[in-house]
Amino acid sequence: MIQDGDFIICTLEEFEQWLDRLKVKKTFTKIQHHHTESPDYTSFKKKPDEMYWLKLMDRVHRSPPRNWSCIAQHITTYPNGKIGIGRSFEKNGGGIYNASYQAITIEHLGDFDNKDMMTEEQKKTIVYVTALLMKKFSIKSDGNVYHSFYNLITGKRENDNGDKKHDGKNYKTCPGVDFFGGNTIQTMNKYLISLVEERLKELIMTDKVKDFQQKYNLSVDGKIGSQTKGKAQEVKELIDYILNYQKPSTPSQSPTFTHYKKDGADVFEIDPLTISHIWLQGSKSQPASVLAKQYPNFVNAMFFDSGSRAVFRLIIEDGKILSPIKSYDQYPDKGTFIIYKSGHCEVKTIGRKNLSTLDLSNIKLAIQGFNMDYEANGSTNLRDSLRKEGWATYKDGQWTDYIYSLVNNRPAIGYDPLKKRIILAIKNTDASGMRTFMRSLGCKMNGNTCSLGLDSGGSTALVKDSKVIYGTNRNLVSILVF
Repeated sequence: MIQDGDFIICTLEEFEQWLDRLKVKKTFTKIQHHHTESPDYTSFKKKPDEMYWLKLMDRVHRSPPRNWSCIAQHITTYPNGKIGIGRSFEKNGGGIYNASYQAITIEHLGDFDNKDMMTEEQKKTIVYVTALLMKKFSIKSDGNVYHSFYNLITGKRENDNGDKKHDGKNYKTCPGVDFFGGNTIQTMNKYLISLVEERLKELIMTDKVKDFQQKYNLSVDGKIGSQTKGKAQEVKELIDYILNYQKPSTPSQSPTFTHYKKDGADVFEIDPLTISHIWLQGSKSQPASVLAKQYPNFVNAMFFDSGSRAVFRLIIEDGKILSPIKSYDQYPDKGTFIIYKSGHCEVKTIGRKNLSTLDLSNIKLAIQGFNMDYEANGSTNLRDSLRKEGWATYKDGQWTDYIYSLVNNRPAIGYDPLKKRIILAIKNTDASGMRTFMRSLGCKMNGNTCSLGLDSGGSTALVKDSKVIYGTNRNLVSILVF
């Protein structure tokens, strides 16, 4: 840093430190961007002395015909990326007639009217300095202005779009037709402000990192190292626990589910921790009418083979795999509805390759069906996703999409993260219609569908309060009890 009286020449890092120490009572709401036009890059190349040009501009501004009290600009940026500090920040800028109240004035050394091509060093400085000033003085993005926006005679802002002729008498081209892609509000927002906002966000997040480091007695430098990451992981685990915490159910509490009708469908909202899966093997496999005597509230669940009675495919209960993915499964990757012991739920596509990524110890229940979040396996639509998961048959060059296309009483299970409730629904529709319906019930996470299609057709069964609402004579193999 070089100082000569009130004038300072500094690097970007030095300017940031200087601005951080600056104490100013004045309020600023605008940042004016100008180019010097003269001196230009050729001038600076001949005499690359930042202080010389800063003091020369001060003398020019104090002399006739201007006769100003001091240099007009608070800040000057140079082609080499350095910064000049001139006018006191206790004063308004002197850049635009009748329109400099509460304005910071910046002059960018160069002629950006089809002459000088801005250096990367100066570009970086302009973006960074603008972001620092916006943060320091709480200036909004739309507080940035160009001289070209204003009428030189009246000081009125009336030429944001550049519709009026830049004749040098009523309107100027300043800061230049090549300044960050142009001198209109459209080019300013697209090519300058977009970069400034990105840099401003980084500055704000760095401050938050410093606050975090200070709060937890870490080294305060704003950098995200191993210590900061480790502490953040500890805090995240606590936050996740708090956000996902659900008070354990007790017999004295209100019912653990609600039932209502919507668009002709039966819909249940259920406490995730009260739902369980029953795998009905051997003689336990019975029709819904018989099972209703033992299980007062249930819906059929997983697809199964009518011959072997084997379920498709994965079942996890209390951290243990009860039905594994088979080595011979041609389509091992299937939609998987997961209920964690915390009560949180999600839908994933799980197969042989990523089964090991599951934290089994934290899983209360996981079952498989077809994933309504078809993007999860790289598909562009639900029909293709069902094919990838093995819910369609391919023979003689033709696909048969029976499970996708069949319109019938179709059950599905989903999760509403806002209500923190499992959604069970049965609606007469095809697979695509069921996906749309489940999304309408709130089964979405980060915009993605959080729902699983269950076995339907002749397997569809629903029992409430020991009364069969839907049911056939088919012996069921997999049910969800609530």
